[in-house]
Amino acid sequence: MSRKHIGQRSAYVYLRSSLIAAVSIAMLAGTSPALAQPSRPVPVASSGSNTPLETPPAGADSAAEEAKWEILRPAADAIAAVTVAYPNDFAYSTFTNDGFVAAFAADAPEEAVAILDGPGVPFELIENVGYSSAQLEEDVLGLTDQVVELTNGEVPFGISAVPESGAFDVTLYGTDQLASRMRSSDPLDELESSSDELESSSGLKINVTTVESVPATTGHGRHGGTWLTLSGLPQCTGGFVAKSTSSSDLGLITAGHCTGDLSYWNQANGDTFGLTRGTGTLGSTGDARFFRSPVMMDAWFLADTNVGRAVLDARNPVGGERVCRYGAKTQVALCGNIIAVTTAYYVNGQSIGGVASARLWNAKGDSGGPVYGGNTAMGVMSGTLFNGDVPDTSANRMLWFTKIDNAEAITGTKVCLDPVCR
Repeated sequence: MSRKHIGQRSAYVYLRSSLIAAVSIAMLAGTSPALAQPSRPVPVASSGSNTPLETPPAGADSAAEEAKWEILRPAADAIAAVTVAYPNDFAYSTFTNDGFVAAFAADAPEEAVAILDGPGVPFELIENVGYSSAQLEEDVLGLTDQVVELTNGEVPFGISAVPESGAFDVTLYGTDQLASRMRSSDPLDELESSSDELESSSGLKINVTTVESVPATTGHGRHGGTWLTLSGLPQCTGGFVAKSTSSSDLGLITAGHCTGDLSYWNQANGDTFGLTRGTGTLGSTGDARFFRSPVMMDAWFLADTNVGRAVLDARNPVGGERVCRYGAKTQVALCGNIIAVTTAYYVNGQSIGGVASARLWNAKGDSGGPVYGGNTAMGVMSGTLFNGDVPDTSANRMLWFTKIDNAEAITGTKVCLDPVCR
């Protein structure tokens, strides 16, 4: 093991050598390991008005990528465990072509290093970066308040902590509408220079950019991934089956901005029943709500059209990890990499925190749908970046989703794991 000085922050790197030949073998073979499947019959989607808006790009969900990430998933599990156990020590992580990077505010606790070492995936350990993941969360919320003040609360925006590049990225949306909204006669110049007026306790620099797209919460779908309807009209998508921590109530976690007296509707077999709205919110801690079911439900979800998948674990995503999402509106699974695990966005006068961002998109009606990796529940969809009425599925794809730990805390529930609720 070697220790090497890097940068100007008195940070140190441990270079670890271990092999993950199985990753290369799996990618060459183009096969993926078997995923646990529910024992229940999987419904077949019916035809109708809810056809996919767009098919995923060629190769977006290849067998080779699936194989690679099923092998890397134990490393992501280890990072997630360290994030939870050492929130004031752990700073950030990201995946590389050869393994992953894990950074700590000061010297890394030996117990944390042992956890990261467990899966046998090579990693670079960076110490003494000077801030923790908990501090980054606080900074994002603080920056959100500052930008709202700076823009009079009239400009939608997103903020992401990207510590691997040493910065917070602040993106303001809808530049064609800014002139009438801002105090300055030259609003674009003010916004792009506003990083001088923004402050963060972590010391990361602040980058401010503006784009013409406008983000939006994605509107208003006996398992997750089906429609939630209002007066018979599709509104949102159910996320994951969950159980209350204070009672025997069983139901679905979805997005917090999905309100009203919603009903469950399985479009494939016509199964429908009313739900009882429970605890939820749309705000600084996330975008999640619980709906109680009057009938028993199964701990599985639709991972794609006609494809059911059992929930075997639930945890937050980690930096750079590959995740997938499914929505009842788009009726297609899309997969992409995490952009940032510490982020927030602002739209329609509302700040939404407790979210992660990924290079993905969704459509109105997909809100609350499952975000997952393999058989692991990682979150529920909240908002997306739109260019007009149809999502831009090329360079500017952006999906915000409430991290599953936040969703559970907001709703007072725990995601059910197959075959029983925990």
